[in-house]
Amino acid sequence: MTKRALWIALILCATTSLRAEESALTLSPSVVNLRGAGGASVTHRITLTNRTGVDASFELIAQDVVVKNGTREFHPAGSTPDSIAASATFSKRAVTVLAGESRSVDVTLTLPASTTQRAVVAIFRGTTLFRINGVSATASLGTLFTFTLTGDVRLDCAPLRVEPQTAATNATIEATLENTGSEPLVSTGASVFVDASGAIVGRTQFDSRRFLPGERASLRSEYPGELQPGVYSVVATLQFEGRSLTRTAELVVK
Repeated sequence: MTKRALWIALILCATTSLRAEESALTLSPSVVNLRGAGGASVTHRITLTNRTGVDASFELIAQDVVVKNGTREFHPAGSTPDSIAASATFSKRAVTVLAGESRSVDVTLTLPASTTQRAVVAIFRGTTLFRINGVSATASLGTLFTFTLTGDVRLDCAPLRVEPQTAATNATIEATLENTGSEPLVSTGASVFVDASGAIVGRTQFDSRRFLPGERASLRSEYPGELQPGVYSVVATLQFEGRSLTRTAELVVK
């Protein structure tokens, strides 16, 4: 990785994958988290592996990731103010990845000196037709780059929604979260079930979730068993970027 100004890059080792013809295309890394300042440039290498039985060709493009009404949208480079994607340069504009092989491409991004945008995706956009679930389609995969520029990290949680168990389903907890700060964050969390005597009778986990500024989503978890009749307190704790928040709800099991 090359640097201009100060950047700290945290690369997640998970890959983005797409199944095609009983095999897979994979792209690594799937996410790159960057911390630094506006005006800086960073270069990263992204690698696509073709485990299908077909040679695959791709164009390299970048798109801005913008949040509107709580949901992510993808916009062509240069179509939004202070576009990060417009700065993207690739070491190769197009590649062909032979079956069973990998190809790497370096992408350089420059963050505008003043921007509210915090994410961009570098995309291997497929030009080769695959048979996917019996349908002919091209395959595209992308690496998400997120940028943290300040300490304005905030997460809001609406009141918990708790659904009691039924004869067919277990009790569920739903937490609706919104990133109300100006920086990306990743949330994790868990909930505990406390009976009337104050004893913890069970726990559930919330899946990890990445939130861009302004993004809103609901996380659900399910109690892994049957609760005895009674009144329970459900206490959910969400962690994000070294901070935490707690919400409590009552659950009545008849």
